[in-house]
Amino acid sequence: MMKRLLGDRRGVSPIVADLMLLVITVAAFSLMYGTSNQWISLQRTNQMQTITERLVIEDAWFRSATPKYVNITMTNIGRIDLEVKYVQINGISCTVLNSSDGSGVFPEVEIQETKYMNVYLDWATGQDYTITVTTDRGNSFESVFVSPS
Repeated sequence: MMKRLLGDRRGVSPIVADLMLLVITVAAFSLMYGTSNQWISLQRTNQMQTITERLVIEDAWFRSATPKYVNITMTNIGRIDLEVKYVQINGISCTVLNSSDGSGVFPEVEIQETKYMNVYLDWATGQDYTITVTTDRGNSFESVFVSPS
């Protein structure tokens, strides 16, 4: 009888199968958990950078020199550096004539830094102009200014 119980292998196969299924399930769950946790972490990082990006368009001077242009002064009050990607005035993309560093490209604005840029605009007197500054992360900041009469 004892030999019959020890020599019987029918009970070992279901136990091995259960253990293999348990190991496979734990491994699959660990892989899915690690992947989703990393993805969520990356999403939070990008979102936090977007949230902490703040720009204030402080002033706009409408210059009547030839060609007419607008001098835009802006300050980065956020917690990260930002780069201006493009500027629109009343929905029309503008070309940079000059910026704080003397170049004709959109500036990078570091934390707590104030910069200006001159953008070409054939403006009319006494009109409202909505100036929209868009950063490389896709955030848009806008202000409305009235040209002099």
